[in-house]
Amino acid sequence: MIKNKLFIGFIAAGAVALAVASFAGADQAALAVSCAGAVSGTSIEWTATASGGSPSYAYAWSGTNLDGSTSSAVTAAYAAGTYTASVTVTDASSSVATSSCSATVAEPTPTPTPTPTPTPTPTPTPSPRTFFKNPELNINPAGHFLAHGMIAQSVSGNSFTGTVWGTTWTVNVATGNSAFYLRDGGEDMGAINVGQLRVGDEVGVSGIIDPNQPLTVDGSVVRNYSITGLRQNLHGQGENQNGGNGNDNGNGSSNSSENGGSVIGTSAAAGSSSVSNFRVELEQMLQQLQQLEGKLHGKSEGN
Repeated sequence: MIKNKLFIGFIAAGAVALAVASFAGADQAALAVSCAGAVSGTSIEWTATASGGSPSYAYAWSGTNLDGSTSSAVTAAYAAGTYTASVTVTDASSSVATSSCSATVAEPTPTPTPTPTPTPTPTPTPSPRTFFKNPELNINPAGHFLAHGMIAQSVSGNSFTGTVWGTTWTVNVATGNSAFYLRDGGEDMGAINVGQLRVGDEVGVSGIIDPNQPLTVDGSVVRNYSITGLRQNLHGQGENQNGGNGNDNGNGSSNSSENGGSVIGTSAAAGSSSVSNFRVELEQMLQQLQQLEGKLHGKSEGN
């Protein structure tokens, strides 16, 4: 009778232990895993979160730039686009759970290219004029005027204007004795011949200040530093030029206008083309050449 009681007690204790074990197994959750991707610039941090099962957990990732990664969190770099990652978790009892997630890397914002600042075009500096003789201006107490480096501005009749040291003077040809020289010549070319001047010529002037006219000189000596030989001028001081209106074509001929606009110096003067007029002009030319030759050999330089 006692043996039966012991057997019954043993069976009862086993049943209680089995029931306890059954309840314990019923409380354990199944293994589960989830993943997510967090974008930062051109990188994605993939994170896996495991639960249930029997810790500890082992992780295995697959996907672009992830194959072989075994951490619960892994970071990889990507170009712009959408990417998918998968993670497999195995627990201590060899249970397995898998999850997938995706993330998108945006196109990078382009860096604006700065607009280049245009380089201003420098204003060319005009080359300084080269003078044959340095500019000089002297006026003594007696009114004697001496200038070098004067630049002719206009030529008209028996006078011309010239600028030296920023001042423009009117030079009237003296009615008495006067002398005209070339740049390199030491011989007096005769009376001042305004017709030998052109706008822009560099000249030297000696004379007397006109006390009745401002900035006016009665010139007695003129040297034209811009020419080394006489320009052909058939009528001496009669050539009229203002601002370049005189016509010097560079081949030794020049047309001059004077006396109310009559044109002289050509065989067609005054509208006549007769042989007799042509002969008269030739004779006048010959006389002037003879006079000039006499002056070239009969006078010496005066300035």
